[in-house]
Amino acid sequence: MKKRLILILLLLLVSCQHQSSVTLHEKKIFVETANTDEQRSVGLMYRTNLDPNKGMLFVYPNEDTRGFWMKNTLIPLDMIFINSHFKIIDIHSAEPCKNECIPYGSAGKAQYVLEVNKNYAQQNNIHQGDTVEISF
Repeated sequence: MKKRLILILLLLLVSCQHQSSVTLHEKKIFVETANTDEQRSVGLMYRTNLDPNKGMLFVYPNEDTRGFWMKNTLIPLDMIFINSHFKIIDIHSAEPCKNECIPYGSAGKAQYVLEVNKNYAQQNNIHQGDTVEISF
């Protein structure tokens, strides 16, 4: 009886875990967050796929110009740079590196970078200047 109660409580705890998300134009993207230097340095490297409406949100402690590249990234991505006021300041569509990796930098200071499947921004009419909602 006691074991059953503990199992039920554990299942409830797991089902109540909050999933971080980013909302753009009323469409929710469920995200993994990269909050530490180590998490940010690995990002989506070595992943062979990314489900639709899923992504990774890189969270920085402050705004600064940000630079990304696609080293060891196997899937094409959109990189959406977001400032501390939750405005999109830049969007890049990027392909995996073939020989030499191209750096992708933000046009201004960003505190967040959202990576989603390539062409997500175009397919969902997302542009520089749009506002996003982030839920942790």
